[in-house]
Amino acid sequence: MCVFYYIFVMKKVLSIYGCHDASVTFVDRGGRLRIYEYERHAKVRNAMYSERHDVQWKEGTNDSVRGSFIERVKADMGGSVDLVLHSMLTEGDMQLMRGILGKDVQFKFMDGHHEYHMVSGYSMSGYDRACVVSVDGGGPGRNGIEYSKFYIVESGEVVYEDVYDIDFGGPYGWLGSLIDDIVHGDRHRVVNLVYSGKLMGMSGYGRVREEWVEGLMRYYCNTYGIVGVSSIVERLMFLCKDLGIKFGYKVLVGHDAYDLVATSQYVFEQLFFDMYWDNIVKSDMDVVLVGGCAMNILLAQKLRERLEGIGRRLYIPCIPNDANLSLGQYISYSKYKIDGDIVYNGIGIDDLDMLTE
Repeated sequence: MCVFYYIFVMKKVLSIYGCHDASVTFVDRGGRLRIYEYERHAKVRNAMYSERHDVQWKEGTNDSVRGSFIERVKADMGGSVDLVLHSMLTEGDMQLMRGILGKDVQFKFMDGHHEYHMVSGYSMSGYDRACVVSVDGGGPGRNGIEYSKFYIVESGEVVYEDVYDIDFGGPYGWLGSLIDDIVHGDRHRVVNLVYSGKLMGMSGYGRVREEWVEGLMRYYCNTYGIVGVSSIVERLMFLCKDLGIKFGYKVLVGHDAYDLVATSQYVFEQLFFDMYWDNIVKSDMDVVLVGGCAMNILLAQKLRERLEGIGRRLYIPCIPNDANLSLGQYISYSKYKIDGDIVYNGIGIDDLDMLTE
């Protein structure tokens, strides 16, 4: 396919991911790859694009904000969109987009949460051979919800993959609902996406309590056998019973709170290395870490130190979380080759014209 034809065709393709940390990826009218995070436009942290999230989640928005976002993207694409690659959208979302992009626009469903994390991170890394570890709170895959995956990629082709059925991201963040020092604002009390970063910061103030390690291992590995989103509160209840601490919203203070968070960070790291390190060493490759858990810099620091000890590198993309899924979808469909840094390929400064020279 000649370069001119490729650019012409792909300038009419829009990729969108609609759940939390929603984003779009496209080639703009100047031929530049762009990745717009919806939260930048909506001014809502971790903003969710799809209408399905408007009522239950404070990260939701409304049709007015959604519509203005698509209008903005359409203009930056040069006014013409033929195909929308999508995941986590409703028929209502697509109908709204048809009203803006045109009734003839086609929609193609893209299935594979961790696959698109992997494709996105690997494509930005510049590595030819790499093992890619995708770890977060889970997402839809071809065989149901998948929590974490391990890939070996050579020259852009996946030569090995494996699924690990442990939710790292959810249990880590849910603990925030127990901690009095953490402010959730007007968001959901338990499933709150801002908790994880706050907990990671707090972990440095506590100490690991050896007597709590086993209980937290059971909590992360869900040996209780509880499933479903409604199980979150039950798992927290079992954990608190195991550890002999209070259960409730914002009930833990002082040393108990700090030590719980520090022990959780320790268990989180131990489980990660127990699950992945042997395969990383056997692969004898550089590592790409993606998914929401790649934002845990304490884990990343320890992984980098271990890799340096065996002469290997670690790459974490500038957008490791779900905001990179639209990019992964786009690359999977188009086979686009990233050339150079894309850190500043997001939404521009709206009021740049107001700045004095």
